[in-house]
Amino acid sequence: MSQQDLMHEAALQQSIGQMATGYWTAQSLRVAVKLGIADYLKENSLSAESLAEKAQVQSEPLYRVLRALSSAGLFEEDRQGNFSLTESGQLLREDHPRTQRNFILMITGGFYRAWENLEYAVRTGNPAFDETYGMPAFDYLAKHPEEAKLFDA
Repeated sequence: MSQQDLMHEAALQQSIGQMATGYWTAQSLRVAVKLGIADYLKENSLSAESLAEKAQVQSEPLYRVLRALSSAGLFEEDRQGNFSLTESGQLLREDHPRTQRNFILMITGGFYRAWENLEYAVRTGNPAFDETYGMPAFDYLAKHPEEAKLFDA
């Protein structure tokens, strides 16, 4: 196999790896949104330690989340270890006119868990959501007003 073929195969493997671990990014995104990280970075760049103090969480795991989301293009880390928002990351701010916070929280919450039953849906033709929660999505939303508020936003 030539060097070019090996590089091509490695790129394919990396692409598949990114697909398989995509939920890591989704859940990292959820954590950053729930902690309000983008709101803390609106004015200044901050270290993971400073952000952890503001969010009242542990700095090491938060640093890993910030690095993961930096590789996804939402944050940038400078040479001093401070993080800032990218243009895409601005959409995570609560006060942004086109904020994606509610969408992220909705799609990575109850609706996210239903994807675990996708195979069931494909095999049976029945909704994965119903299998996961024992009820249709709109019945679930009626019983979970906080998630319904996110859905309606």
